[in-house]
Amino acid sequence: IRKIWKELASKNELSIEIGGIKPIPQFVINSNNFLKYKTFLTQEMLKEGFLASNLIFMSMAHDQKIIDQYKEKLQNIFKIIGECEKGRDIDSLLETKVCHSTFKRLN
Repeated sequence: IRKIWKELASKNELSIEIGGIKPIPQFVINSNNFLKYKTFLTQEMLKEGFLASNLIFMSMAHDQKIIDQYKEKLQNIFKIIGECEKGRDIDSLLETKVCHSTFKRLN
């Protein structure tokens, strides 16, 4: 998964930082729009049947077929995020409110 993120970030000229422990890796796109990108990624991956964000909880259920499908779906999202870093309007692509940066009470 880390290799996939690095490859897609490089291909789309995105600066990312990857961290977390091996079974729960995460990434951050170095951009003021990161939370919008995180929201967009989740929004679009849900449309493809993946509950995904900028982190993943790896398990034995994630076989190579699932990882390949994940990468295939993620490619276009990273491409669009790269376009947004070059001027495309991310706000026009969001269909929901931007996610929070921390745990916050919602009431």
